[in-house]
Order: sequence, then structure tokens, then C-alpha cells
Amino acid sequence: MKRPIVVIILALAVWIVWPYYTMHRIGQVVNDGDAAALEGYVSWDSVRQGIKDDVNAVFAQVMAKSSEEVQKNPFAGLAAAFAPVIVNQMVDGYMTPTGLAALMKNRKAYIANVGGGAAPAESSERKKMSAKNLKYAFFTGPTTFLVELGDKEGNDDQPLRMKLAFEGFGWKISRIYLPVDDIAKKIPQGN
Repeated sequence: MKRPIVVIILALAVWIVWPYYTMHRIGQVVNDGDAAALEGYVSWDSVRQGIKDDVNAVFAQVMAKSSEEVQKNPFAGLAAAFAPVIVNQMVDGYMTPTGLAALMKNRKAYIANVGGGAAPAESSERKKMSAKNLKYAFFTGPTTFLVELGDKEGNDDQPLRMKLAFEGFGWKISRIYLPVDDIAKKIPQGN
């Protein structure tokens, strides 16, 4: 009678610890710069699609808030039509193992560059991820786990939020929630 209870308790303990261990491994892989290993911890199609949806929504908001002069411009409609195509190509170009590692290490610089349309700059300062970056990590369902990464000093008012999902035989990053408000501030409004 006690053996099945012990097995159930051990299985539950492993299930609870597993996503925390996965985040620890992801941090090690990011710090080591091992893009090939990071690739196995991410559901790339899901992550890219989520970011595309977020950034396209930001562009739609910016276009809706733009001045009447900008909206009357015949090229504004053309820009609105091509914005999703440009965003999709930009996200596909940035959201690679190297780009994700840069985003996780130095979010503020990365978001500033992406919002401004520039390529992420390589920093001479080598930032490392550690347990001090972890602000929040809890289950949101039996097979989903939410993680928030901030800066080590606790000054980050908009942490990087990631959702892990149990896929196949392990936990993978399935969604990254960018601070869309910061991105929207970087886009020229055309006032």
C-alpha cells in the first residue's frame, strides 16, 4: 500500500521540478552560447507566430492612433498593407537561437533595436543569466508553466515573460510575450 503512494509522490515531485530544471538548463545553454542546444528547448513556429501576432497588433494600434494627415496620405494604406509582411520577415530574421539568447541576456537593448527597426547590436559586455534574473516561475496548468525574467537588480518594470509547454518528451518555450508597450513607443507615430 505504501509503495504506490511513494511512487506517486516521487512522480509528482519530478513533474514539479522538471520545468525549473529546464529553465536552469536553458540559462546554461544561453550563457554558453550553444545555439544548437537552445534550438531543442524552443517550439520555434509557436514562438515566432506569437511574436508576429503581438508586433502586428502594435503596428495596427500605431496606425489607428496616427494623425489624420498620415491617414490621408495615399502611402499610409500601402504601408499598412505591407506592415505584416515586413513584421513577419523581421521576426523570422530575429527569432533565431542567437537572437533568442540575445533577447534573454539583454532585453532592453534588444527591444530598443527591434522597435527601432535596427539589427540587435552585439555587446562587448558579456551578460550572464543567473537565478537572480528569475522573477516568477509557476505552473499555470498541468502542462504549462509561466516564467518571468527581469534584471539582476530588480529594476526591470517589464520583465520578459515566457510560457513553457510540455511537448513530446520535455518542456519547451512555446510563447514569448514581448513588452509591446515599449515597442510601440519606439515606432515613429508620424504626428
